[in-house]
Amino acid sequence: MRHRELRFPSDTDLVLLSGGVTHRVRFLNISTTGAKIEGADRLVRDSLVEFGYQGARFRARVVWSDDLQSGVRFTPPLSQAELAGLRGQGRQGIGGWVQGGPQRFRELA
Repeated sequence: MRHRELRFPSDTDLVLLSGGVTHRVRFLNISTTGAKIEGADRLVRDSLVEFGYQGARFRARVVWSDDLQSGVRFTPPLSQAELAGLRGQGRQGIGGWVQGGPQRFRELA
């Protein structure tokens, strides 16, 4: 049996850049090593993607994908502070940005 990090529920919205295309996606669950997302159908397995969230960027490799959801593995794994920010714990998000407000998304440059 293969060990997997404990996954936490999440409903965090963020931006995903894949193959030059930007998608607005949502984490369904997340750990320091990976996440399940929805909002970008049929991502290419083993492709590298980049997430943008409140001024921070995270890279991941697509592990699986279907019409509704995808699984990704973060490269490198997230820190505990990054995980807490992406789970929406506390008032401060990633990089000290306050969560919520009129502009939750920041486009990737």
